[in-house]
Formats: sequence, C-alpha cells, structure tokens
Amino acid sequence: MRISRKTIWTAALPLSLVVHCAAGTPEAEPTVTVVVLDYAGLPDRTLAGAGTVASSIFRKAGIALRWVDYSTWTQEVAHLKDGVPAVPSRVFVKILPESRASRFGLAGIAYGLAVGRQDAYIFADRVRTLAVSKGRSEPPILGCVVAHEIGHLLLGPGSHADGGIMSADLDVETFLQAERGHPPSFTSAEARQILARLR
Repeated sequence: MRISRKTIWTAALPLSLVVHCAAGTPEAEPTVTVVVLDYAGLPDRTLAGAGTVASSIFRKAGIALRWVDYSTWTQEVAHLKDGVPAVPSRVFVKILPESRASRFGLAGIAYGLAVGRQDAYIFADRVRTLAVSKGRSEPPILGCVVAHEIGHLLLGPGSHADGGIMSADLDVETFLQAERGHPPSFTSAEARQILARLR
C-alpha cells in the first residue's frame, strides 16, 4: 500500500462526487463509508475509476458511498476509547494480489468474496486478467466487482439474483455497459432492503 490513498479519492474522482462526499449528504440519502486497503498497489486511475463506477451503482439505489483509505480512517477513529463498533454503514474493501487471494481456495473465476457483514475481498489480478482477456477497461470491471461484494455485505447471505449488479454471473456485456456509463443496478427490492438496514 502506498503512503497516501486520500488523494486518490479526492483528486481523481469527478468534482461533483468529491463535493458530495466532503459536504455530506441529505438525511434522506444514507451514506456507507468504504474503507479501502489496497494491498495490490493498483494505479490511482484504476482505483478512482472503480470508485466512480461503484458509487454510481449505489447512487441509483439512493445510497452514497464515502471512500476513505485505511490510514485516514484510523486517524478519524483514534479518539474512540472503547474501540470502533461494527455498524452497517461501514465496510472494508481489501484489494488483494493473487498471492493473497489464492489463500481463500476459490476457483480462478471468483473475482471477490464478502465475509460477514463488513469485509469484502477483491482479487485484483483476476480482475485485471479478465479485463485484458476480454479487451475491456479494468476500472469499470473492478467497480462492478466492488459494488457486487459491498452489496453482499449489506444484503446478507443468499443475495445473488438472476440479473442486475447482484447477478452471480456478471458477464462481458455487463462490463461493456459499465464502460459506457451504464453499470448494472440493484433491483427495487434490493435497494429497499439495503436502505431499511441503513436507516
């Protein structure tokens, strides 16, 4: 992990998203804090592009994502004497190289894994390999995978669907649409379930 990830999420995201995160959101729009630990050392542009795609998917469901790197987050919570309570509105996204991803023992077609209610693991090398093999851009694919795994954290076990962002089989057409600015969405029922959990 490089020294400062804060600049990624502030300098590289579109200005409207930065202002949205920095200024806060209306009460009607719950916010999920996404704490990022990038063990794969992805380029800033890749992370920023993925963050933009994932944020747009959640925004369509009426949910804002606030991105923060782990070192910044630890500074934010350092004053808490009794530790940091687990809350539904905070998740950890851990981006792993294959050397660490392979320890989970999942087949090579798995691009991520949600564990419990707070930890999402993203297998960066597998996402990159998929992007290269299909001639697609990496950030939209990574953004879809991140949104999918965060979705599992917020929806709970058994949350795969027949279509949309929670489809068990996100395909090349899905990634192509995301590349064109039209990523998959949560269904209305999924959005309502997430919103109910966050409120």
